[in-house]
Amino acid sequence: MKNVTILICFLFIVVFNNNTYSQEESSTYNSKWQLKIAAGPNIPLTTMKQHRETDNFIEFSSKPQTVPSVSLTYFFSKKWGIEAHFKINYFNNKKEQSDNFQNYVKTQYQEDYYHNAFSPVSNIIEPLPSFGIVYREETDKLYFYPKISITVTSFYANWADIELKEIGTNNEYTVDYWSDRRAKDNFTIIPSVSTGYKFSDRFWLDLSIAVPFFRTNFSYDKRFTNLYTQQNTVEQIEYKENIFEMYVSLGLIYTLSKKK
Repeated sequence: MKNVTILICFLFIVVFNNNTYSQEESSTYNSKWQLKIAAGPNIPLTTMKQHRETDNFIEFSSKPQTVPSVSLTYFFSKKWGIEAHFKINYFNNKKEQSDNFQNYVKTQYQEDYYHNAFSPVSNIIEPLPSFGIVYREETDKLYFYPKISITVTSFYANWADIELKEIGTNNEYTVDYWSDRRAKDNFTIIPSVSTGYKFSDRFWLDLSIAVPFFRTNFSYDKRFTNLYTQQNTVEQIEYKENIFEMYVSLGLIYTLSKKK
């Protein structure tokens, strides 16, 4: 939330600084405030998954999803504007993640151990706000808006524990998974473009493509401990990947106000 607050402050600074500039009159570039409601598929182009059990503790989805979004754009001059954009993200599916983890534990240990496994993974659904600069080119019926925005992609990398008792003996063990930082706040850059058709003065049909990017940089320690001897071994599992997504949305723009 701290990072989101900084982004909001940045947005207002840009707005008030640029309100001092003169407004350029044009019959084509006459929209000042625009509201857009859209929806479409959010498609992962790369994934942070390592095909390891730790994938199931990370509250971030790497599956295609259809999600809604809303944006508000303010043009402070003929060619330039700023935009606040909110997209709903489904970061995690608790049941799927938990089932995958339990299946891994059964496959790995059930032949030799009685086992019990825990992880506080939960469902995460939340809006992702972003703020950016918009450049525009328009004709009487068409428009083309390249944009660059920033946001912070936040998710949890949870812990997990497995308790083991060796079958036929009194030997007991634990397997612990701990991330170096549970909360992950990843600075994200979002280049995008919007284009569409003005079928009336107030309503426009919009097609947008955005490609968010951030880089993960965290790791898990997997610690296997013999509870009788207290001896343990540690394995490190790293998540250092470039994460790209693509959000393709179809929406409707309503022009809230125009330049006088």
